[in-house]
Amino acid sequence: MNAFLISHTLEAYQLVSGSSKPADAIMTFYMRGHKHLGAKDRRFISEHVYAILRFEPTLEKLSNEITAFLQIDPHLAVPLRVLIHFAKLDQATDEELAVLFQPLLQLSVQTLLDISHLARKKKPADEPTIERLATAYGFTEWMTREFAASFGKNELEALLESLNHEAPLILRANTLKCTREEAQQALFAEDIESELGKFSPFSLIIKKRQPIFATRAFKSGMVEIQDEGSQLISLLLNPKPQTKVLDACAGGGGKTLHLAALMGGRGKVFAYDKFESRFGNIRDRIRRSGAQNIEVIESPDAFDMFEKKHRGTLDSVLIDAPCTGSGTLRRNPDMKLRLKQSSLETLPIEQLQILTRFSSFLKPGGRVVYATCSLFQKENESVVESFLKANQDFTLLSPSEAISTIKLSFDSESLAKRFSGDSYMRLSPHKDDTDGFFAAILQKKT
Repeated sequence: MNAFLISHTLEAYQLVSGSSKPADAIMTFYMRGHKHLGAKDRRFISEHVYAILRFEPTLEKLSNEITAFLQIDPHLAVPLRVLIHFAKLDQATDEELAVLFQPLLQLSVQTLLDISHLARKKKPADEPTIERLATAYGFTEWMTREFAASFGKNELEALLESLNHEAPLILRANTLKCTREEAQQALFAEDIESELGKFSPFSLIIKKRQPIFATRAFKSGMVEIQDEGSQLISLLLNPKPQTKVLDACAGGGGKTLHLAALMGGRGKVFAYDKFESRFGNIRDRIRRSGAQNIEVIESPDAFDMFEKKHRGTLDSVLIDAPCTGSGTLRRNPDMKLRLKQSSLETLPIEQLQILTRFSSFLKPGGRVVYATCSLFQKENESVVESFLKANQDFTLLSPSEAISTIKLSFDSESLAKRFSGDSYMRLSPHKDDTDGFFAAILQKKT
């Protein structure tokens, strides 16, 4: 640990904390602007910035308490989080940290010694209440309460711990161009080792971080980056060749591409998103994938015309609804402070409206999958239950029932066993080592 690396860590973290952009985008920008940094230096800075983000709510609370107690300028509360983080690591003495941070914070050595001492001070280990668990694992109290409501207190600590671990890199083999085994061999030829995923018949797990975007396998469209849980959502919809499918909240098109591959490049996948900016580079991704059966609906006006033509005629609809994204906290720890409790009052209303509107596109016998990357019950089961009460012409299919209808050459027994007895698909990092996902399969009566 040295002043050079501490200074860069502080500078990078302040950029992330002061921006509304995702942390990974800010860190990429920062590293591009500091090309003189070596690989070890970049790794040190990134690892510590993300470690601070994972425990940011706790560090914020502690820095505010110390700032008030020692009567320090409140504007220093953000950089103090960095000092507190390093103090808690116990890799340097109070005196060493004071020397490292004195030029950066412009505080007296004695004040810095006091801060470091207070940061290390242990609280008595009482019964793990919501407040203590939130502090111990770096979550806000409201978020911890919502996790407890969704998973119960017996699973709560395991869930919180798992959400602080770095997520593995997962790829999906594009079956329009290759098998999963062929994709694995192509990656191995480029010195990238992988292992087969646990649930999805298309997934490959990359244990060690690798520059996937630079590989020939990626550039040629053999693989896409997609979490295994996300792959299962498309699989549950089970779209058939020669049918018409709507991806109603398509975003960047990850599930759109997977649906097109599941249909063997036949039929039609319509991709729509209310916010056109979310499409990003979807057209480039479609070209790289080789899919010929995707039609992008690029504006609300174009969708109005589509709606007049196709309402009540589609075979399948995927609704990957806008949500808090709480299931992706392993990948986006900067969301811990950005997520607001008020979102859980407004989002379920919007989600129910979306489910109601887009389910009307189905023909009798059609299937809709309502999905989120949220771990909160209010965005998941509660929304579906409200929908079913108001829409008697829909029935709920269990994941096991849906899996039994999938006509693919893979062993689905373990997948069906994972969801045996469940009404919904719920995936979580502490149980499945996937991001947090929820999916409900709804069938329109004939």
